[in-house]
Amino acid sequence: TAGGRENFLIVMARANGWFFGPLLLLMSFVMVALIMMNAMQVRRDVLLPQSFVEAFEQHLTNKDYQGAYETAKTDDSFVARVLEAGLRKLNRGYNEAIEGMQEVGEDENMALEHRISYLALIGSIAPMIGLMGTVWGMIGAFEEIATSVSQPKPKDLAANIQTALITTLEGLMIAI
Repeated sequence: TAGGRENFLIVMARANGWFFGPLLLLMSFVMVALIMMNAMQVRRDVLLPQSFVEAFEQHLTNKDYQGAYETAKTDDSFVARVLEAGLRKLNRGYNEAIEGMQEVGEDENMALEHRISYLALIGSIAPMIGLMGTVWGMIGAFEEIATSVSQPKPKDLAANIQTALITTLEGLMIAI
């Protein structure tokens, strides 16, 4: 407490309750993990490792195309998979090799975008969870009004209205 007021995190935890708190917290952690995983996956040294480039160029300089193919085949980087597809189809002609590299490049790009779609899913679900919390809190407030024998005090309604507003805020924060 600071100056008689409760810490906002404690207020949020109490307002979220046993259902919305863990759910929104889980969504937040998953979202941060996905962001970190994607950030680690699209680094230059992962997509285009310097050691692979040097070994591949060395084989090409020596006109050792089979060695270049084996180097690309054994490496697990984005560019290695694309080059391996092109070298595999090189004996069918230049256009076939280019087409093979484009196909694999599109597949690899789609795999990267697929991971991003999970972030979009969380971003679209989070406001709905917040809206569900809003409805939950308002139902609780109206239930308090309906079951009260006298006119309820604002203090009696505040906890439910607080749940409604805080879950909406958290859902929007996750989405944004």
